[in-house]
Amino acid sequence: MATEIERVHGDRYDVSQAFTLYATSGASDDYAYSRHLQHENLGKILGFTMECGHEFQPDFETAIRVMEEVAAAILAFADDVSQLADANG
Repeated sequence: MATEIERVHGDRYDVSQAFTLYATSGASDDYAYSRHLQHENLGKILGFTMECGHEFQPDFETAIRVMEEVAAAILAFADDVSQLADANG
């Protein structure tokens, strides 16, 4: 995903765990990842948080750039998932 984002406009973003961005707990990614710890019959889900851009409310021109980067990242993610599904049957 990071490679595809960089290909769009040359912007690079850090890849890290969500808690390194800002203090939060009990967010949806926390639940998705940890639900199997509380309920053994529920499968493990990999939770992802995608923060995009550098400001909370960018101007329109910047927002368009960010949307183009996000679209590339989501397509790359979907392609990777599809390849994993094919490989695992």
